[in-house]
Amino acid sequence: RTFVNHNFEMENIRVAGHKNMQMSPFGWSGSNNAIFLVYNDDGNSFGGSNEEMRSGEGNYFVAIRGINKHLQQTVEGLTIGTVYGVTFLASSGSGEHANGLWVRVDNQVVWHKPEFQFPVGWTTYTAFFTAADTSAVIRFQSDTCCDESTVLIDDVSVAVGELPPGPEP
Repeated sequence: RTFVNHNFEMENIRVAGHKNMQMSPFGWSGSNNAIFLVYNDDGNSFGGSNEEMRSGEGNYFVAIRGINKHLQQTVEGLTIGTVYGVTFLASSGSGEHANGLWVRVDNQVVWHKPEFQFPVGWTTYTAFFTAADTSAVIRFQSDTCCDESTVLIDDVSVAVGELPPGPEP
């Protein structure tokens, strides 16, 4: 019940002298030409030298750039009928555009923040779902206004959870 490479630390793009590299991190798949593995470094193009835009966990984070682009992974070992929470850090690359983010489980929306500015720095969010099978595809999908808009993701985990209370009748 864990993500492979949950904090995107399994690559070392610094060996080749890169600050960011267009690629899906090990264990993940994503939209072509839209996923960037980013290293903490002053002047990287996904937050500049702003200390708050450094990785929320470790030395790397992922940038999802463009309209309806995604990063996903299949998580195994789930128990059918059990509630799980997918917890992750998210931010906006530059804060210049209204960005949104979808979390989908087996293509069903379980969490959505439409067209809002992520706060400067990282914020922790949790999306809940009930397992329909022993594995599930967890997808982070951008809901942005334009091709240059960027959503940043880091430190993704899944654990048995409890659905938050619904609205009062």
